[in-house]
Amino acid sequence: MPPLNIPSLNDQEKVMLYQYAFDENADAVIARAQTHPHEAEYKDSFGYCTLHILAWNKAPIEAIDAVYKAYSGAITARNNYGSTPFELAVREKAPQGVIEYLREADPSKRITEAEENYHSLRIHVEETKMRVCADHNDVVTQVTGVSRDVQNIRDKHRTDLGKVEGDIANLQRENRNLKIETKCLVSFVESLKEELNEIRSLAAEKENSRNREVNELRNAFDTAMVKMKATLESENNEKINNFRQSLIKVVCSLDST
Repeated sequence: MPPLNIPSLNDQEKVMLYQYAFDENADAVIARAQTHPHEAEYKDSFGYCTLHILAWNKAPIEAIDAVYKAYSGAITARNNYGSTPFELAVREKAPQGVIEYLREADPSKRITEAEENYHSLRIHVEETKMRVCADHNDVVTQVTGVSRDVQNIRDKHRTDLGKVEGDIANLQRENRNLKIETKCLVSFVESLKEELNEIRSLAAEKENSRNREVNELRNAFDTAMVKMKATLESENNEKINNFRQSLIKVVCSLDST
């Protein structure tokens, strides 16, 4: 913004058009320029007139046209720094329509065609630079987003990998425990087999011993029965003989009587 020169109380009414331009109130500028065209001639202590302010602020072309029609002399007016409204518009990169309007309205045409092309080229370069910067920012934003996504994927994979590695470690530990338990179980089964074989051997030995004892008892019983039978037969024969002899004696005694 140009330096602001606060007007005195006596100048308040005179500079309303200037103040509207300074406040960037385009509609008020247009209306005021039509009802109070003389205010367009006002200059502040720095040499800025209303048209300077409008050019500086890149005002709409309608407001510039209204002020120019109110006071056409403002088109060639220079501020204390030697600048016309057209030169301010070029320097502040006003819209191309505004620059063309002020250029056509300024009879002095202070800049050459080459300078105008230079300024247009500079504007084009600046616009291109702004577009390139915007594209660069978009690319940087996209690359940043992709990098963030890649990092998130890496973090997720790292987390998943850590979980998988932990599961593998647990499975390996469980496998080792199972192997140890299997070995212990196999050893226990082998010991049971050995004990069972020993029990079978002992049972077989006991069975053989019992069979031998039974056979011995049976043989002893058979021998005792044979002996007992022989004894009983001998005793019976002796008793029969004794009875026979007794009977014969009785018969003989009966015969003698």
